[in-house]
Amino acid sequence: MTDLHNEIFVIGSLLISPETLDIVSASLTTSDFGDEWCKAAYLAAVELNDNGEKVDIASISELMSKAGKKDNAAWLINCMNNTSTAANVELYCKLTKQAANRRRLLDIAGQIGDSVDDCEDWQAIVSRAVEQIDDIKDAANTDIVSSSDMASGWLEYYDKVSVNPDFAFCRTGFKTLDSKLGGGMFRKGMYIIGARPGMGKTTLGVNIAENIARRNKSVLVISLEMSRTQIMAKRMARTGKLSYNKLMAGGMTDTERDKALETAAVLSDRPFNLIDKSKMTVADIGRAARQIKGLEAIVVDYLGLIKPDEVNSNKPRYEEMTDISANLKALAKLLGIPIVVLCQLNRESTKSKDKRPQLQDLRDTGAIEQDADAVILLHRPEYYSDKNAKDYIEPEFEQIEMIVAKNRHGETGLAEMVWCGKTGDISELDFTNKDLPFED
Repeated sequence: MTDLHNEIFVIGSLLISPETLDIVSASLTTSDFGDEWCKAAYLAAVELNDNGEKVDIASISELMSKAGKKDNAAWLINCMNNTSTAANVELYCKLTKQAANRRRLLDIAGQIGDSVDDCEDWQAIVSRAVEQIDDIKDAANTDIVSSSDMASGWLEYYDKVSVNPDFAFCRTGFKTLDSKLGGGMFRKGMYIIGARPGMGKTTLGVNIAENIARRNKSVLVISLEMSRTQIMAKRMARTGKLSYNKLMAGGMTDTERDKALETAAVLSDRPFNLIDKSKMTVADIGRAARQIKGLEAIVVDYLGLIKPDEVNSNKPRYEEMTDISANLKALAKLLGIPIVVLCQLNRESTKSKDKRPQLQDLRDTGAIEQDADAVILLHRPEYYSDKNAKDYIEPEFEQIEMIVAKNRHGETGLAEMVWCGKTGDISELDFTNKDLPFED
């Protein structure tokens, strides 16, 4: 039996029993039909049904004629006569879908061959192919779930969560923030950390990644702005209570250097993975993530530097960012892990009296707010002090506010913590002595 026969049997089933259209439309899309006549017949049946009109051979024939498929009556009758029964329509649909996916894979293989012949960058070829294959996989996961299946699925999920709460989410390592988020970052979620430059979003992202790696869970940091040396220095400064500036510029004492070497040895054993390329697409990020077994979370620094997946895209920046945001959310769902995305705020956030940022300060697109499971905005009141004043003394510790401005899985509100500019450490606030942090 050929692929064309199965498509003909699908159309024949529609003609024998028009009520099977619900089954067909739930299983197949227009692009699944390789034969143009079968595609035209299916489109005609869908249009008739959408308009509340009767789906029969005469009506389908009329619409097909209008679409350029003339003299179709004999062909339609042949489809119906060659279909023994409409009872097997689900099987016909399944075989048609399999054939369509085979054609798509062959098309991808052909594109790969053409790109190789054109000497295109191999990483770009792989990224595009992986994304296209993921699209095929996503399209295959369209099964409708009944209410009964949903209930049993939830019970199975809850049994696992009751035994191990980490099955539900990945903890940031900051108790106050995790509590606000509903226990941690829920798997398959996208979490936005927004701040103006210099406010500490990269530091918070690295802190969260380090907290995950410290629990011996694999984490991937995509650093599109800072180098691996800078990221390592941030990790060492925080963990070893060392000066970030000295780690980068020199000037450590012998004692500090010994401490730095000890800290580097400790950190080298943690599953903290880094990519510090300056140009990556969401497809590139997904390809890298699949190479890491047991990946717990991804931290991307930062959203504005992610490149659109489409080569030479002429879309406006707003549309590009909308696509990138949606693709990151889709990647989180596909991988089953949270993705933390750092994002710069626009300059409007500094015009308010208290300088505190708001959701509308997210740059480039409102889709970021819509796609995110939670949006965390950073604010350090001391940052806006008059540093040129004669009596100004830069504090060793200062307050940093994590404003949970949107949250699908918990409450919104403020998580207050302590920032140490010297070491780049963010820590919980000790409410018995608000001037000092305590260790988690």
